[in-house]
Amino acid sequence: MRIFGRNVRMPWELHSVPVEPTRSDLAPMGTLVSRAFIVIGGVEADPIRHTLAVIDSLHGDGKIPSLIAKRQVLKELAGQFVAGQEVLIHPQTPIAEFVTAHELGHVLDFYGFTTGRNESLQGYEMMPIFDAWFASNAYRELQTLNTRFSESLTDPGEERIRQKQWDKVKYLLSREEFWSRAYAQWVAISSLDPILLQQLETLRQDPVYSRFFLQWSDDDFARIDREIYLLFKRKGWLR
Repeated sequence: MRIFGRNVRMPWELHSVPVEPTRSDLAPMGTLVSRAFIVIGGVEADPIRHTLAVIDSLHGDGKIPSLIAKRQVLKELAGQFVAGQEVLIHPQTPIAEFVTAHELGHVLDFYGFTTGRNESLQGYEMMPIFDAWFASNAYRELQTLNTRFSESLTDPGEERIRQKQWDKVKYLLSREEFWSRAYAQWVAISSLDPILLQQLETLRQDPVYSRFFLQWSDDDFARIDREIYLLFKRKGWLR
């Protein structure tokens, strides 16, 4: 999960959780996601273990091969999924659990559907989720920013800033990044896990991330949330 090379501030309060999208009675089916991971490290790797345990309480999978998960310093990244190898979480990120959920979204995208390809880019099973995304306010706001930053500026300094901002927006509009951001938020609100909920609110309130609509408001996410739930039911990952 890219976080633009900067730290975030923690909120004083947790965000309220809406009743409609919350499903505390989810029953996972299939192979536990955690069984695919060899978590390396002691206490520093506990955020990874915590997130895997939360996900195990929500859904299973069945296709993920054995992967390593560990904390490792990354350049301008909070986390990274290296296909066929490992999931890496930066040791200094203050939202390690949420970043782990985000990176596990990439893992599911790559292995959970047709092994060896990104379902978000080449498949069709996520199309109802994408339709929900396209209908969201956050998507429309990102498209507005995309149009704004696509126009070149004459001042060299301002042009460099514009290009960096445009690169961020295009990155956030990519389907694989949308899926992983949405999956992490789904895990947080479906599990009611206080750590993940607090970190979700951190991203919502951060002045930079909120400007780029990194995560959704509760109302804006409701349809996306339901479509993820229905997808996992169709896959037989929960009941």
